[in-house]
Parts: sequence; C-alpha cells; structure tokens
Amino acid sequence: MLATSASPQAVLRLLAAPEPVDVEAPHGAPGAVWWRGRRLAVATAHGPERLSGDWWRGDAYARDYWRCIADDDGELLLYQTEDGWFVQGWYD
Repeated sequence: MLATSASPQAVLRLLAAPEPVDVEAPHGAPGAVWWRGRRLAVATAHGPERLSGDWWRGDAYARDYWRCIADDDGELLLYQTEDGWFVQGWYD
C-alpha cells in the first residue's frame, strides 16, 4: 500500500501560449508582475533556473524560470529571455 500525503500537491496549469508581462525586478528577482491589467505583488520568488536548447541542433534558446508567490493571487511560473518576461502558467 502506498502512503499518501495529507496535503495535495500543486498542479501546474500551462497557458496555451506564454503571455508577455511587465515585471518590476529592481534587484534581479521579480518584485511585481503586471499581467492582464493587474499589478501582482510578489511575496517570494524562487529562481532563476536556466533552461536552454541544444546549440548543436540549431534550436538554441535560453530561459531563466522563476516560481513566484504573488500576494493573495497564488503562484505563477514566469520566465525571462532576451525578448522580455512571460507568464508560462500558474499553480493551483
């Protein structure tokens, strides 16, 4: 029999396409996110975690991912590229 946890795990909900956002990051880490006309204050930001493509295949990319807890608005998954900041999804 498998042991079960008393608290459920967060589920990542990905957007169909990442949405560009404006991010206030005065010290490098996200402090606030402007998304869908609202300003979401970030209480905690974990990251960055760098993901990159295979340079030898020609699909090279570099993204720095951040898992952010927004005050009263839940948890967001953001990433930053040379083109700016994007929301990839959220946890619930």
